[in-house]
Amino acid sequence: MIKSSRKVLSEIRSNGYSTVQGVFSKKFCLDKIRRLENILKRLKNKNKYFGSNNNQVIYNYFYHDISLIKLVHNKYIDKIMKNLIDDNYVLISPSARNPRVISDKKFTKKTSGFGWHVDSKVIEKKSRSLIKPSVNFFAIIALEDFTDKNASTEYVIKSHKLYRKPENRKKKLKSKFMRAKAGSVIFFDTALWHQVGKPSKFSRWSIFNMYGPWYMKPYFRFTDGLSSKLIKNLSKKEKKILHFNSIPPKDSNGVLTTLKPL
Repeated sequence: MIKSSRKVLSEIRSNGYSTVQGVFSKKFCLDKIRRLENILKRLKNKNKYFGSNNNQVIYNYFYHDISLIKLVHNKYIDKIMKNLIDDNYVLISPSARNPRVISDKKFTKKTSGFGWHVDSKVIEKKSRSLIKPSVNFFAIIALEDFTDKNASTEYVIKSHKLYRKPENRKKKLKSKFMRAKAGSVIFFDTALWHQVGKPSKFSRWSIFNMYGPWYMKPYFRFTDGLSSKLIKNLSKKEKKILHFNSIPPKDSNGVLTTLKPL
């Protein structure tokens, strides 16, 4: 039985994160891994950005295969995010990640995730203080098992309660690995101190979706990144998550509110 939303919310507030098993099936995960490997191959062949030889990253994965939009909106994730943020939450940043060492070393672009960091907004540089309470949260979909042997995400216990950015990204800190079975979702507060584990030869595909309130600017213009043909096939809920109903008005000649019904 999947963990209740009440328990998940309680664990996030107390520990900074919560792992929920059995949200996605093994068949579902294997299909998405196959699709991501195909996308990775195409990006490499076209000399497009795909991360590096020890950390493959595919931003906006659904641009390359619209069926992957199902990784953005899921009924269970939707319920949690509505409670953590509000009904009009949106997608801020989507990426598929695999901290795997591959033989091809021709592409070594910089990738994020290494070193202790937070993904919450720093509001005072000197004290390194963060926005409080947090308004952004991650839903990590584990398409493969998260273990301490395949660069599982590391975190500092209850560090989200500090509401402060780490002073030294490279400092050795007492930490734990986020462990999860394939098909699980790991929810966590963006104020939690975390970093990607040491890359290995073992594959660990996962989806990192960061969500936030509707008034927050996304990392990418999703409304422009998809063709009109693909947009027509999106559901209202998918459009809402991709900011289609929260684009500011062009001018004062018309509806002045930013948030509009679809």
